[in-house]
Amino acid sequence: MTMIESQNSDGQAPLHCFSIVQHNCRGRNLVFFILFSLIRNWNVSFVSLQGPPLFQGSLLRALGFQFYVSNIFGFKKRIATYVNLSLAKDFDYLSFSPTVDVLRLVLSRNDGRPVLRRFDSFSLINTYNRPVDGVSTV
Repeated sequence: MTMIESQNSDGQAPLHCFSIVQHNCRGRNLVFFILFSLIRNWNVSFVSLQGPPLFQGSLLRALGFQFYVSNIFGFKKRIATYVNLSLAKDFDYLSFSPTVDVLRLVLSRNDGRPVLRRFDSFSLINTYNRPVDGVSTV
C-alpha cells in the first residue's frame, strides 16, 4: 500500500491523506473477495486491480467503491480502478484508455480548487504489463 500526503495551500483539501492498494487478481473471484474483505476496515481511497474477475463479462462490484474501466469496447477488461465512494462528493473523474492495458483516471475537485497544492488535477495510471511475443506491453 502507498500512502501519499496531499494538502493545498490553505490546508482545507477534502483529502489530506489517501491510500492506494494495488493487486493482480489474475481473474479469480476468491482473490477479489479476500482483498476487499481485508481492506474493509481500512480507509482505502483507491484500489488498482490488474486481471479483475468478471461475471458474465462485467466487473464485480465492491461495497463502498465505484469502479472505472477501459472505455475501449470489444476487449476483455484487464484493468480496473475502484474509488472509495466517500470521495465521490468532492471529486470529478475522467477516464482515458489509450490501450486496453492502460487506464488513466484524472481527478479534479468539484469546487474548482486545487487537488494537490498548485495542481488542478491529479492522475492515477493503472497498467497491465504482460508479455506479447516475448516483449512487455508497457
